[in-house]
This record gives sequence, structure tokens and C-alpha cells, in this order.
Amino acid sequence: MNNDRQAERNISTQLPGDGGEQFPNQPQSQVEHDNNKGFTVGYTATFSSTLVNNFHFGYISELLNLQGLQNQPFISFRGMDSITAFTPTINTHVP
Repeated sequence: MNNDRQAERNISTQLPGDGGEQFPNQPQSQVEHDNNKGFTVGYTATFSSTLVNNFHFGYISELLNLQGLQNQPFISFRGMDSITAFTPTINTHVP
């Protein structure tokens, strides 16, 4: 039983990893560059009330570049985070 009704209680929790950087003052591990392009063309012709010609064509080109920091071979240990990021550069082009 609590007889102290005017007492102030502040309860706060902070979980690790719920915001902020893991290793401050380090460069980003990857930078993403997108260069997506595309176009579409449509043609519709009505010859009569029962005859309609409809044509559509589209082309999309997706270019994704993930620029990483890896510039040399490295060894990593499973379950341990490294302060230095060893992320590769990945280029993907989908015509």
C-alpha cells in the first residue's frame, strides 16, 4: 500500500540502437546513387463503335550504384561490429 500520493515518479527507458549512429564521426558505410529512366508511348484509334485499336509501349532502365568504402581485402569476425566499414561497391544495370 502506497500512502505517498504526491510523490513524483519518472520512469524512462532507452534501448540501444533506437536512433543515432553506432560509430559517430565515421564516414557512411554506403552511399546510394540512383539513375532511373523510362518512357512510355500510347496510341488509341477508334474506327467504329465496335472496332477500337489500342497500343501501348514502355521502356524502363534502372541503374543502381551502391558506393562502398572497401579498398583492400579484409577479415571479419562473425558477431562483432568493426569500427571501419568494409562495404563493397556494387553497380547494377537493369535494361
